[in-house]
Amino acid sequence: MKAAKRESRIVAKCFLDGTDIAGEIVKAGHAIDYTYFSDGFYKSDERAAKSAQKGLWQGTFTEPYQWRKQNKR
Repeated sequence: MKAAKRESRIVAKCFLDGTDIAGEIVKAGHAIDYTYFSDGFYKSDERAAKSAQKGLWQGTFTEPYQWRKQNKR
C-alpha cells in the first residue's frame, strides 16, 4: 500500500501481487477515476472501459458529482 495525505484525508493505492487493485476495478468499468484525488491517473482506463461499454458504462450512467448537483437537498 502506498499512501499520501491530501486535504486531511489519506489517499492510498492498494496492490495485490504487484497489481493496482483500483486500476483493475476501473478497467472493469466498476468505478470511475476521481481525478480530484488521482490527478487523472486512471482516466485512460476509464475511457477504455467506457468505449468497451463495460460495467457502469453498459447503460445510462450519471457520475456522482452530476447526480449530487441535480439532487440537492
